[in-house]
Amino acid sequence: MSKGRYVSGGYVLLRMPDHPLASDNGILAEHRAVLYEKLGPGTHPCHWCGTSVVWARRKSEAKGQRLFADHIDRNRQNNAPGNLVPSCCACNTTRSSKHRSAKRVLRRELWRKERSGAS
Repeated sequence: MSKGRYVSGGYVLLRMPDHPLASDNGILAEHRAVLYEKLGPGTHPCHWCGTSVVWARRKSEAKGQRLFADHIDRNRQNNAPGNLVPSCCACNTTRSSKHRSAKRVLRRELWRKERSGAS
């Protein structure tokens, strides 16, 4: 691992062993650190549905109420405070799956256009 900042799975990860959300090995996703700095600790409403969500250090903590740092523009490396909002698991998952489905439909339409134009 490099000194303190690297990219994995499209996300920027930081070495911040003293941060309250850091994993046991001291790693923290930058978007979580930025949103935590913006909102502070405690309970917050999901930006999309209003459900109360809370910061959790581990996935096993706060089951069903865990706060996800959601990228509004879906760009995993755009960690500007204005691009990050708190999200519940359901909204975060739904937004991701809707986005993947829309991309799939768009690719299919482009493929059909290319195919019909080539014949």
